[in-house]
Amino acid sequence: MRLAGSEKTQHFTVILYEVSALSGQRRARLGLFSQARRLHVETGRMATLIADRFLFHGTATAAEDFNLMAIDLASGHRVRLQIASAGTRSEQQTWVDGCARAYADGRLVDFGFIGTAHRFEAYARPGAREGQPTPAAASLLEWLERAHPASPRVLYVAQRPDVRDLRLRGFVPCDVALLQDVALSSDIRAMLTKRSVVLLDSRGVPSHIALAVLRLRQSNVRDVCAVVQREPATPARIASAAESRAAYDGPASPPLDSRPERPEQDRRTKRQGREGGRLPMPDARVAQLMAEAERMLQRGRHSAAQRALRAALGASGRRGDWVRAGDIGLTLGRLLLGRGRAAEAKTVFEEAHSCFQQGLAPGPAIDATILLGVAQTDLADLRGAEQTCRAAYAAAVALQRPEFVLSAGIALARTLLWQERRADAWSLLEGITPAGDADTCTRYWCLVARLRIDSGALSDAWEPVERARRAANGGSPGLESLIRLCEARVQARLGDVEALRLHVAAGLAAARCAHLPLQAIRLRLVHVDGLVRAQRPGSARSSVKHLGAIRQGAVPPLLKSRIDSVLKTLDSPPTARESVARFQVEGSGCDVAELDGVRNLLALSHQLEDEAEALVRVATAVRRHTHAAGVGIFGSHSAVTRLVGASGSSSEQLAQRAINVGQPVVPGPAGGWMEGAIPIQYLGRFIGAMAFRWNIEGPRNLERALAFGAAAAAVCAPLVYVLLERQNTPASEEAPFDLTGASAAIGEVRKAIARAANAPFTVLIEGESGSGKELVARAIHRAGGRRDRRFAALNCAAMPEDLIDAELFGHAKGAFTGAAGERLGLFESADGGTVFLDEVGELSARAQAKVLRVLQEGEIRRVGENFTRPFDARLVAATNRSLRAEVEAGRFRQDLLYRLDVIRISVPPLRDRVDDIPLLAARFWKHAAERIGSKAVLGQSVLSALARYDWPGNVRELQNVLTALVVAVPARGVVGASQIPLAIARAAEASSQESLESARLKFEQRFVRAALARTAGHRGRTAAALGLSRQGLAKLMQRLHLDA
Repeated sequence: MRLAGSEKTQHFTVILYEVSALSGQRRARLGLFSQARRLHVETGRMATLIADRFLFHGTATAAEDFNLMAIDLASGHRVRLQIASAGTRSEQQTWVDGCARAYADGRLVDFGFIGTAHRFEAYARPGAREGQPTPAAASLLEWLERAHPASPRVLYVAQRPDVRDLRLRGFVPCDVALLQDVALSSDIRAMLTKRSVVLLDSRGVPSHIALAVLRLRQSNVRDVCAVVQREPATPARIASAAESRAAYDGPASPPLDSRPERPEQDRRTKRQGREGGRLPMPDARVAQLMAEAERMLQRGRHSAAQRALRAALGASGRRGDWVRAGDIGLTLGRLLLGRGRAAEAKTVFEEAHSCFQQGLAPGPAIDATILLGVAQTDLADLRGAEQTCRAAYAAAVALQRPEFVLSAGIALARTLLWQERRADAWSLLEGITPAGDADTCTRYWCLVARLRIDSGALSDAWEPVERARRAANGGSPGLESLIRLCEARVQARLGDVEALRLHVAAGLAAARCAHLPLQAIRLRLVHVDGLVRAQRPGSARSSVKHLGAIRQGAVPPLLKSRIDSVLKTLDSPPTARESVARFQVEGSGCDVAELDGVRNLLALSHQLEDEAEALVRVATAVRRHTHAAGVGIFGSHSAVTRLVGASGSSSEQLAQRAINVGQPVVPGPAGGWMEGAIPIQYLGRFIGAMAFRWNIEGPRNLERALAFGAAAAAVCAPLVYVLLERQNTPASEEAPFDLTGASAAIGEVRKAIARAANAPFTVLIEGESGSGKELVARAIHRAGGRRDRRFAALNCAAMPEDLIDAELFGHAKGAFTGAAGERLGLFESADGGTVFLDEVGELSARAQAKVLRVLQEGEIRRVGENFTRPFDARLVAATNRSLRAEVEAGRFRQDLLYRLDVIRISVPPLRDRVDDIPLLAARFWKHAAERIGSKAVLGQSVLSALARYDWPGNVRELQNVLTALVVAVPARGVVGASQIPLAIARAAEASSQESLESARLKFEQRFVRAALARTAGHRGRTAAALGLSRQGLAKLMQRLHLDA
């Protein structure tokens, strides 16, 4: 500690204070200063984490070799660490081999390197033998590294995992039992900040695991996973962990045993009743304050209720009744959260969580964490809210309490939904079964309904809304307002303004009855959104008059951003059409209504960006105009007919009949209804049908209904075609090694990558410019054992000759003018990883000699230094030339070629992968369209033209062409062949009109080129492979106009 000026600590009666965030009271604590001073003076008692596993408490000597006694975080045992200098490269390899054998025999707990200067060996106490790793460790590591975002991050295993593998993969293993100790827990959590932690547990006590996960959340760890071993803890392990904690000089803790856990209320009774041997009962003052707060809440006097709750909270805290204080804090935090004071609520929830941690109550602690995540979401801290809710979800799964799992899952899914991660939120909710109280189940089904609404599945959104209403079962007004909000969202998307108004009015009445001002604001925002979607901006502006003043009050940042978005949308001045009152024409009202209906259909089809939503809106408009009971729009693709937009129910069989005959089906009676259908035609073929269903009396005017239906079918035909093309486009599955394609050529490249990834030798990648050589190099790096280290790439052709040495090998301080400090070279910075040298054939003769030396010796020397440094990096080189031809021409060293050409991979040009062009085009088009928000789709004529082009620039040229095309074409519709670049269109047209002779000439050229590539340009071997003489090959190449 440092005090201002020359003041000394003894000049102060009280130095530090302890302030409660809940009650706001300040209490002097002299012990805090004495504790801080003791930690400052006793610097030898600092805690240090060694090798991501061992906790050392003390000071280490500066000698080269020394021994330390530390605590193994993975088991709780005390271990002896023998630390020595790293040694030379050969010594390191010999040491690693010996340690691996000792580790396999169980003589070593762990071994490895500390940085680059030291190595360590960990030995267990005599008699404390560690369990050996099992074959299940590989599946465990795969689960840890590739777990789905919706996974609860809690795994139950039958055998002990390989702790050393966890450490090497970047995880810090930690035994749950160690976090139960007060002193150890504080030091361990301080060491684990911003780290990925794997909690190990073999006792199977759910409350301990849950509390450990929540404690680590307070330490701002990067990720927490819990691995629970179902085998019970052995007495030897329990005694060893207790002895390690005792040796740490921490306060005494209850002994860890394997007895079954007591019920939660029994635990509270035991731990809260240590003084006096009984549970502290609330005094009359606390009971009186709580009753007063309840009365104030029922009367809507929230300020008075807050004052009463804060007073009750302070009284409970002073008596040490932590669980009751936490319960009061949850009530106060919920009140603040509902009033829009999310920042204050967050502070209250954090303090309540600390109270529950001190009271060892895992269930209420999870509740506090969930509400803390909700407050962070309202504060627009979405990343922090996700971490908090994920910790609560993991703790709830570990506690094995379904009600907490459901509440935590809802909070986490809400946070993911605000981050536009609908797939993750949907996967999370699908794995949860809604059961329990009405409030939680109602919120679950309302969130499912919102997911379906945001995904555009409006017809499927009514089912969860109905389930939410059944779960509420006429419950509180708050639940009624929540359900009404979901129903209003559906009607806003459908554009039914009248139904939207009714739902919003009922929701506002319920929100006022429940004293929920924020819910009322959400309902008003949905109302305005529905008016905007229904093309009524004038009514929308009149509905947002008070939103500008509301946002100045106690509104959370997340809701405030929605208000700003709505106000910005309506900020433009009203048009003349909005200002002039609508009028009706007498006498010709039917004709004007027909034209007005068609105009509205055209506006819907052109103004909405989402085709599925536009078709639903069109069906709703047609149903309203024709007075039908139901209208369905069906699409047909590959002899499969499915519904693409509907308003009410209709007959799929009748729609299929209209598609088959290609003629309208005149309405007729069918099963108590009057049904008919009109086919939808586009680009000369029938792609769907529009089916109608009236009551038994039929339409009022059959001729007008069919005419309007035919106009509606023509309007929605392009929407149906685009939607069918998008839905039937093959899903872009995760291609192996990120190499898109299904041809045999790319399949051979994938096999070569799989073989090269597991071999420690250099790789030479050959291929034309733009064919994807660097993509292959990165795939080799990701598939091998060096994936966790750096991938360093350098384009040799772009590096000047005078800078290549410093770039590859680094330089010392002052090595040349401008070298203000030392700098790591490419090889040294990628130690343990992969170095990729692109266009290696462009290296000068001097640079080639130095690279050859590095590959032979495995050492580099920086510019300006006179000693070498060892490194361990794998080299992958790429070239668009034939290096053997360069060797024959004297431009490349032959001995360097032998060093590089250990594993050779040839990347085929795009003209030899014609079958992959549609897949590549679909992938590039999707990525480019998503970046600019385009909804256009590629037509079959475009794909055919792209497949006929020769693509001299290979995949890079294809990507650039499609990127330019997505900017040039309209944002909606089908892209035709007339819109592609002229050079590609002409080449495709010439290819489609070529003769048999020209096609044979091109085939022979490609065939000879492929033979030359397989033999690296050697004419003798090429002639033998083709069954020709050397002179015959020369004549053939001259006739085919091939470059020698």
